[in-house]
Amino acid sequence: MRDLYRIIRFCLICGLIVAPGFSSAEEVKNEIGLYTDLTAVHASTSIDVEPNVPFEVYMIVTNPFNEEFTPDDCSDPIGRPINFINAFQYRLLLPEAGLFMLSAVASGVLDGRAVDPPDYGVLLEDGIPVPESRTILLMTFTFMVSDSDPKFLHLVQADDTSFSTLAVYDFEEMDYVPGCPRTATQKVYPVSGDSSQPVFGINARVVAVESESWGNVKALYR
Repeated sequence: MRDLYRIIRFCLICGLIVAPGFSSAEEVKNEIGLYTDLTAVHASTSIDVEPNVPFEVYMIVTNPFNEEFTPDDCSDPIGRPINFINAFQYRLLLPEAGLFMLSAVASGVLDGRAVDPPDYGVLLEDGIPVPESRTILLMTFTFMVSDSDPKFLHLVQADDTSFSTLAVYDFEEMDYVPGCPRTATQKVYPVSGDSSQPVFGINARVVAVESESWGNVKALYR
């Protein structure tokens, strides 16, 4: 019964409830999720797979946006799209059993990586340019399951104070300007709308028919 409830809950998250309106990458800001499709369509937030078959999952941020970018003249902060990401941090919660992580590869050239599983901070050498699509690949994971039971993955705020939030770092904000109080950290939010809700399902028998507005789905949990 508990598994059935979790499946139904995840179906709601994946947009199986028909809601009016659609959401493009330009309309959302700072959403992070796990997908099987590099274009980050919401219908690809689940996979049905046979045991012992490796599969890839992509961690993608949609429309990274610096809510408080400091102009070079040190005037009041303004909102501005992030065009380069040079670091990010996240916490990925995996099921306690039945799922194996075979690899976790960062996009871009690593300059440093702090690992305290399951908390991660990743620093990139030159940063990753944000493409015109405004969907940017941060990590590629390779997983494998040992059984066909439903499994759910979460992206949540980390417990460790050094990894206190899901965040990306604005490459351009990192440039030092004397006298300007600049903060490069930009918090990002699970695409499910709530870290208590999974962002990805495995063998959850979820088949999303529309890429619905996640804003409408989020409203169900407020």
